[in-house]
Amino acid sequence: MNDEIPAKIVIVGLAAAGKSSILRQFFNQWNITTLQKISPTVLIDMNQYKLPHIKKNIVVWDLGGQKAFIKSHLQRKSLFKTAHAVIFVVDISKKELFNDAVRYFSEILQLLEERDHPQPKKFLFFHKFDPEKAFELSFTLPMAVNTFLPLLGRETTYFVTSIYSDTAVKAMLYVLADLFPELMFQLSLEEELVTSLYEELLNNENLQQKIKQLSHNALLSKITAGFRLIGYNLVDVEKIKWLSEISSMAKSPVKNEDSSQKKKNFCKAILKKDEVLELNIKCPLLQNKEMLNTLLPSVEPHILCQITRSLLNGICENLKLDYAQQVQTMLLDDSELCKFYVRLQK
Repeated sequence: MNDEIPAKIVIVGLAAAGKSSILRQFFNQWNITTLQKISPTVLIDMNQYKLPHIKKNIVVWDLGGQKAFIKSHLQRKSLFKTAHAVIFVVDISKKELFNDAVRYFSEILQLLEERDHPQPKKFLFFHKFDPEKAFELSFTLPMAVNTFLPLLGRETTYFVTSIYSDTAVKAMLYVLADLFPELMFQLSLEEELVTSLYEELLNNENLQQKIKQLSHNALLSKITAGFRLIGYNLVDVEKIKWLSEISSMAKSPVKNEDSSQKKKNFCKAILKKDEVLELNIKCPLLQNKEMLNTLLPSVEPHILCQITRSLLNGICENLKLDYAQQVQTMLLDDSELCKFYVRLQK
């Protein structure tokens, strides 16, 4: 994507599907009271945004969904000609309108096929999946998926969203993270998952003995290569989720989730100057002191730290980031966190 050309996002859907509310909650941090008073979009609402950590401006085209406006949109091929992403929004609470939405989306897809530019990224929001109606709507969701996903393509990423939870905000964060890979810098891999990987490796008595007897780098290379491969594959099997944490936008104005139930992050990152990420993690080995005590002091701490760095490097490799540079570790430096620097590849 050329940095000088704004990223164009087009959001489409029938009238009252909730398109404008999704955008206002995310880009303008409108609260629920204000969102409930939002007026229908007349024809087109176009806004340009400049967000932290993104060099490009983002232009969002919100297309009004009334029938007269839809007819006008479909006659203007230029609306879709240069779009980098199209967000299709479906009101999942109104299944009687699914066929109308299918017809509208089909015509948009035809316009996209006719354009000279590469195909835009497509995202599908099953919206208005509000918490108080979640049980009832859960029976409609399979039908919605089977109706719209074959139409848009199985590669289309879809979300179940509501402005009454943090789901709409997170879905928009995912859209931006997909468009701007340099923003994918919060690793929400559960600490328990990482710790279990180390337990599986290091609680093996035979392997423990081999690690203790390390006298050359051959075995260490095999172990670190294995963990780098594990880290790479964790991204592929979606056991981790990368989300952008852009200023306060990552915090939904609606906080229904019990903080005690939130999953702990394995790694938190800060975007520093010169396109460098500072990764901070809790040492997985220190989460299991008993396991650690069986290895120390027989094994030099720097060897164990290399294993952790290899896991990070596998993740970085999959996401096309440079390898992690070790700055400090809890084992070696008695610091509160392990710290690594990763340079974003341009």
